[in-house]
Amino acid sequence: KDNATLTQEIKSGNSQLVHQWLKKAIYAYGRQFSSHQLCQHATGEALRSKYFIDYIKEKITTVYG
Repeated sequence: KDNATLTQEIKSGNSQLVHQWLKKAIYAYGRQFSSHQLCQHATGEALRSKYFIDYIKEKITTVYG
């Protein structure tokens, strides 16, 4: 999901927030959950391709107009 603060931190080269979230929401569970279960638990929704497709469309539009 879009998070302006996180996006700005990443653009400025600071990955600390991402790392903290990964430790709390992903790494802490190890192999307790399957990938699909982990995604549901960490994000509150099932794994969906929509976010990746939106990202790719934006990148292609930026590069090719």
